[in-house]
Amino acid sequence: MAEELVQDAFEQVVRRWDSIDNPPGYLRVAVVNGARSWGRRRRRGVTVEAGFGVETVARLGLDADAIAMRTALASLRLAEREAIVLRYYAGMTDTQIAISVGRPVGTVKSLIHRGLGRLKEALT
Repeated sequence: MAEELVQDAFEQVVRRWDSIDNPPGYLRVAVVNGARSWGRRRRRGVTVEAGFGVETVARLGLDADAIAMRTALASLRLAEREAIVLRYYAGMTDTQIAISVGRPVGTVKSLIHRGLGRLKEALT
C-alpha cells in the first residue's frame, strides 16, 4: 500500500507542478495525508483484500511477497505504518518524519523500531 500511496502523491505533484512552491514539501505532506486517509478508511472497513481491490492487485502485477508485505503493513498501528512508510518508501530521516507528523524524534525512532518488530512477526 505504501508504494501506491507514494505513487499517488507523485501524481498529485506532477498535476500541480506549476502551482507548487515547494514540491518536496508538498510530496511529504501528500504521502502523510494519503497514509492517514487510508488508515481511516481501513478502520471503517472500506478496504478489500488487505487494502487492495482485486483490480489494484492485477494492475500493479503484485507477487505473493508484495501482497504479504502490504498485508503486514496493514496490520500495523497507523503511527507505526506512517513512520515506516515515510522512512523506507519516502526516504525521509527521523528528523524529517518527526517534523512531518508532529512527534518527537525519539517517538519516531520507537515507532519505527516497534513497527519493524511487528512486521517481522507478521512475515514469519
